Amino acid sequence: MATTATRPEASALRLSSRTQHFVLPKQWASMRKAAALEREPGRKVIHLEKGDFQGQEFYPAPHIYEAAARAVHEGHVRYVPGPGMPELRDAIAEEMTRRGRPTVREEVLVTMGAKHALTQSLLTLVDQGDEVIFPNPGYPPDEFWITYAGGKVVYAPLVEPDFHFLLHDPEEEHDCFSDNTHNSHYYDVIGIRNVYLGAYQGLEGKTVKGPSVSDLVRAKSPEADARMRAALDTTVAKMTAIKERAESKERYDQMIGQGNAEGNAVVQAAIDALIAQAKELERVMAVLGLEKVQFEGSDSLDDPAKVSAGKKS
Repeated sequence: MATTATRPEASALRLSSRTQHFVLPKQWASMRKAAALEREPGRKVIHLEKGDFQGQEFYPAPHIYEAAARAVHEGHVRYVPGPGMPELRDAIAEEMTRRGRPTVREEVLVTMGAKHALTQSLLTLVDQGDEVIFPNPGYPPDEFWITYAGGKVVYAPLVEPDFHFLLHDPEEEHDCFSDNTHNSHYYDVIGIRNVYLGAYQGLEGKTVKGPSVSDLVRAKSPEADARMRAALDTTVAKMTAIKERAESKERYDQMIGQGNAEGNAVVQAAIDALIAQAKELERVMAVLGLEKVQFEGSDSLDDPAKVSAGKKS
């Protein structure tokens, strides 16, 4: 009697937990689409979706491939030390020193390319839960290895026209280079309410109170004060919803993503509450007879040159 062995389905294979986050970058889908189009008769595709430059002039300098061919003929086809050839490491250290960063051979590791160097660096330095600033737009494989190492990708926009990081602006650094945007927004509105009410609750739970703007407004218009208090409470409630969602379901940048109707609605509700709060604040200003009021803006929005001039990375 013959028996037939059946191949187990791929879905039955047990994979390591490290593979649970594996999601192919969206950019790779465009590369597969371009490759498929290129196979169609009469199609010519100009590739802008990947960094593999395909121009005819993109060849190594003659002395490079001549040296490579000569090395093969001379028998340099064996293993080299793991960190790289000592002579090459010395040359790299010398070049780094010339560029202003004193370097010795022991600090240099030679890899097979930039991708391997970045991968090894990320796996060596990034620990579980670490936040890693990632340029947007950026190189998809780097994002992959950040999550593989257990880190969290924090997207940082690049500023046109030369696409540099916008650094040295506290607002940008706090809200863009961190996965705590929800906390930033939440505690902003908590702070506004604290100032109006003249009360602050410390981390230990103790509340400190004193004279407040609310006292001044209530003395002139109890109705305006009540409306302002209600608007502040509504804004805090809406921002609390954002904070709780970010800590339990999805990050803030996912909430504001295109096509995320539910997340968009949560953020929009907070924006609407802020707008309503601003209108009540204008009434409060009128009650107190405040005419010349200046609002602090954001350097990154109002005067980008002020924070980016001479501070590019």
